[in-house]
Amino acid sequence: MGNTFSAWASGTDVYMTNGGTHVFCDVLALAGSAPARTPWQQNLILHFCDTERYAHGFGGSAVW
Repeated sequence: MGNTFSAWASGTDVYMTNGGTHVFCDVLALAGSAPARTPWQQNLILHFCDTERYAHGFGGSAVW
């Protein structure tokens, strides 16, 4: 099992395993924490942090 991320504007799909998604969200959360200034940017980074803490790479399938 894994996750597919789509960019409809460019027609690009990226497939990652659950472990790959876990690492991807972790890296985005770490890289975006310092430069996030606006509330929208901060909430986006919090979303990546929540994905790491609660879903463990299962972005849309975890029920808590």
